[in-house]
Amino acid sequence: MDLLLTDAQTAWRERCRAFADEVMRPASAGLDAARGYPSDVIGEARRRGLYDLETILRAAADPDGLMLPLYAEELYRGCPGIAAAMGASTGAAMLIAAEGTPEQALRWGPACFGIGAFALTEPGAGSDVRALATTARRDGEGWVLDGTKTMIGNGGIADVTVVVATVDPALGSAGQARFLVEAGAAGVNASEPHETMGLRAAHLATLTFEGCRLDADRLLGGQERLVQRLDRARRGEPRRGSGPSATSPERSRPLFAAGAVGIARAALEWTLERLAGSGRLREGWVEQALGEVATEIDCARLLAWRAAWMLSNGHAPDGGEANMAKLKAADVAARTTARLLEVAGPSAAGGSCDLQRWFRDAKAFQLFEGTAQVERMNVARRVVGTATGAEERRPEPALLAGAEA
Repeated sequence: MDLLLTDAQTAWRERCRAFADEVMRPASAGLDAARGYPSDVIGEARRRGLYDLETILRAAADPDGLMLPLYAEELYRGCPGIAAAMGASTGAAMLIAAEGTPEQALRWGPACFGIGAFALTEPGAGSDVRALATTARRDGEGWVLDGTKTMIGNGGIADVTVVVATVDPALGSAGQARFLVEAGAAGVNASEPHETMGLRAAHLATLTFEGCRLDADRLLGGQERLVQRLDRARRGEPRRGSGPSATSPERSRPLFAAGAVGIARAALEWTLERLAGSGRLREGWVEQALGEVATEIDCARLLAWRAAWMLSNGHAPDGGEANMAKLKAADVAARTTARLLEVAGPSAAGGSCDLQRWFRDAKAFQLFEGTAQVERMNVARRVVGTATGAEERRPEPALLAGAEA
């Protein structure tokens, strides 16, 4: 692994950084205060070639695995709420491209750049996805969805939403499937956006499905693939994709980790700029705090890059490397913003202070995509399995939860 960025990676990072500085950052405070959706900002991202399926898939194909982490770090540094809204769409599009039929990928992948959403979390099932109560039952050639999803990024405003539902309760998480629900579908109701502490531009809402009828082609991946997967599960065979390949949440965790790094970096840059020339930067305890913060940010970034590189080069993170990256980066973002509020002191007292907003935004990273507690448990399970020579990994209870990206 080469830690020096290529010319192409450096140019990509600078494009993302320019967008964050010129477009996202100026809009962030107003959107946070008004709890508004960043339609204009997303439109500019599209015009700049930073928000479309082709661009995202090209970045995902980077052999070093670093293009998407660079994208996430710079955008979350610009505005976490806007980045989360954009991430909900890109995440749904990448899932459709990876798991859908060619026809589904061609039709619904680009539709996410309108607005896309991924609906997994439920009122009684956040980290433990085996407890999902939303069901999908066959009805003739089609399907009927019933259930409730909550804290869904872009929920209720998406052009297409990928919904996870149980089709065979006896199989637990192996008996689940994903469905494509178009905007305006009958039997779908959306709440008003939730009033959240942070990520206020991400439009987190609750979706209720009551007799929502879907055509057969809305089953992601198609009926034949689902039947084969369910049959293997009933025979007790491992899922294809287990073992040497990574699960979907493992592939997304380095991106969430990079986003958390972006928040921490923004907080450090703000503090250095605000205190420049004041003489406080040379105070002993301030130097200690800044040195610790800078070191922790680099530690988190390196963990995120390692996991991303492994996944792009065929090395499954069986030692918990993806979990470690998400866990470390989320904790760094939360602790760094809190620590720098102490360092900034009266400079951060204003109610519209950027540092205060990043402090609120950072907390979400310890909650979604597996809570910090669940991530520690997942790392421990990998460590114990390695130490005891266990060949089979215990199933992870954590998948995307909250503001998916």
